[in-house]
Amino acid sequence: MKTFVVFGILLAGLFAVDSYVARVDETRTFAEGDAADKTVVDVVQGLGLSTLAMLVERAGLVSTLKGKGPFTVFGPTDDAFLQLPLNVRQALLLNNTLLTDVLTYHVVGSSVFSKDISQGKLVPSLYAKTNIRFNTYPIGETPMVVTATGAPINLKQVDQNATNGVVHVLERVMFPVPENDLVTVAKAVPELSDLVDALVKTKLDKALTGDGPFTVFAPTNAAFSKVPKNLTVDDLTGILKYHVVDTNLPTVYSAGLQNNQKVLTLNTTDITVKIDGGHVELVDSTKVPGRVITPDVSVTNGVVHVIDKVLIPPKPSN
Repeated sequence: MKTFVVFGILLAGLFAVDSYVARVDETRTFAEGDAADKTVVDVVQGLGLSTLAMLVERAGLVSTLKGKGPFTVFGPTDDAFLQLPLNVRQALLLNNTLLTDVLTYHVVGSSVFSKDISQGKLVPSLYAKTNIRFNTYPIGETPMVVTATGAPINLKQVDQNATNGVVHVLERVMFPVPENDLVTVAKAVPELSDLVDALVKTKLDKALTGDGPFTVFAPTNAAFSKVPKNLTVDDLTGILKYHVVDTNLPTVYSAGLQNNQKVLTLNTTDITVKIDGGHVELVDSTKVPGRVITPDVSVTNGVVHVIDKVLIPPKPSN
């Protein structure tokens, strides 16, 4: 799956989509006892994941997933697939290679039970051994939300056993599949070219190609157009660091954000998160919020949230 193809699809359908707040709903559970003599394919069907079952068949993966295994399947609900923009859903139906790539990213070639999931853990998927990244929120507290590459896991439907593995139900599709670091991904997005230029100018681009994990709030070109052009390199560096979450913290996906949450940045100052009606906004020193317009763009070394404003950090105290 080529980065520019995926982002061509994403930006056509997601660029104007607001962030959302993940919520774990109570849904029926397929009893583990019933799954004892069934493969992961049968368990997926028994859980009522009909869209996933249809797509697995369409991609020609049924025989693979009925094999010896063991497999761990992270299975999105029907509603999760409907959350994808229409053009993404159409692309998955029309492009069998893309469909296969996305589906195999939802499968691990070993048994991963809920007890094995921990903060920041990386597990290689069947898609070119691309890692699935696990996070738990609130950070440092008893987990209320657990995500797989940003997609909330339904904690009432984990560890659905099969003869050849286990199924966990997801409330979102893990899309796009992370294939490149965040700087490489940003370079593939024309609407982020000013951000890339600023990273290069301040030499932060090299740091952000490292292992991370990084969480970056990425302003669009339209946002940068409102920023003075005569900033010094030091000023620009301070501003950019204010858009990167402190790397001592794990990856922060939208499912891990809470209203009035303070998020520490590399600038050593906080951004305040405001959530209202499903919209995620970030409040900086100006008190004029910026909105997350494309959340949870997963990259190999973290996550990018596209925002509509350049955030201004507080002035250093004397």
